[in-house]
Amino acid sequence: MMKRDLFIKLVFIWGLFTGFTDIHAAGVTEPDRASDIVYALPIEKVIPIFGSHYSKTNNSFNIYDKWGDEKTTPSLAQTEDGFNLVKLSNFDYHPLTFYNSPADLSTATYINIDAFFSKDVSTVGIKLYPSGNTDYEFTSNKTYKKGKWHSIQIPLSEFARVKGDEALQTTASMLLSVQGDDVGVTAYLDNIYFSTEANEPMEIPAALIPERSAANVVNFYSTKYGTGTEVVFLEWGGKYNVSKKEDNEGNELLKLYGFNTGAIQYNLNNQILEIGDNNKFHLDVYAGNAIPAFKVTLMLYDNRIGNAENIEFETPEYNLAANEWHTIDIDIDDFLEDTERKISTIQIHTGSSNNTIYLDHIYFYNDEDIIPVEGAPEHMLIFLPCN
Repeated sequence: MMKRDLFIKLVFIWGLFTGFTDIHAAGVTEPDRASDIVYALPIEKVIPIFGSHYSKTNNSFNIYDKWGDEKTTPSLAQTEDGFNLVKLSNFDYHPLTFYNSPADLSTATYINIDAFFSKDVSTVGIKLYPSGNTDYEFTSNKTYKKGKWHSIQIPLSEFARVKGDEALQTTASMLLSVQGDDVGVTAYLDNIYFSTEANEPMEIPAALIPERSAANVVNFYSTKYGTGTEVVFLEWGGKYNVSKKEDNEGNELLKLYGFNTGAIQYNLNNQILEIGDNNKFHLDVYAGNAIPAFKVTLMLYDNRIGNAENIEFETPEYNLAANEWHTIDIDIDDFLEDTERKISTIQIHTGSSNNTIYLDHIYFYNDEDIIPVEGAPEHMLIFLPCN
């Protein structure tokens, strides 16, 4: 098993050639991707102002208005996954306006802003204006840590009317601010919207922890057995994005999004991973959306054991329900006999475009060594292929 720093080094070098980098280290001060926060509410219950999640922006949304002697410099920052973020440099206060398309808040109960800060901040303020004569204000007392996306989601009932007497039934502008030591931070904004109900970010539950000992598996990627195997991600079915996403226990899952088909290649020893006397392949996958035709292909490249062609094994297709963990656990002994118990890549197919999946516990084992698992949590489905 390779150490984690080798994995990060490999991905970084690969990123220099492909433009992909998304394995975040401590001290990151700007995002290279749009917000990775997942929301459950459908767009029918949302009033979008700007952002990537609902892929809709208010027709007159404007970041370039200036109010007073603010020091903030606004701009749009394009991410590596093709989205624009609002970037507020040297941030003290700044308006976001949509004068020609006011938001109807008659049914709204929440506002949401996804924010990424270059340093820790704890004085985020938001003002909403139903007209030029009335404004409502909220100031957060929560600390938002630098280097990660935060959902700033506030009930409209918590906004205090500062002046005027109009009800908060509509708004065509908002003023964002920070104070004190927070002034001068660089802020990135995504997913600015109002909603008719709370839209709490969805947490991904941890996958079932394998009970086999590390000595009895050949690991590919697992938050139990190690995430440091030296691999690269291949865009065989079109461009997609790769990052790490923490589950609700703080484990770093592999996240593939904007995904159709791709491969994870073992990168050492001429792309040959020795499987030994193991005979089973295991993979846990969490589907961010329903995927009715998910399958995996294992491959040994040609000319690795004198073989003239690639040698492949393909699993059946599995119907993955959204927002659940699914386990694929399958016998590959015949395939390994043909490859002299070696593989080069694990290919993943979803059968459609623009999917989001999360992966954990990708490994090989011998079923004679396993300790039977007494039970599985309700969010885990286990697929065992029919003979």
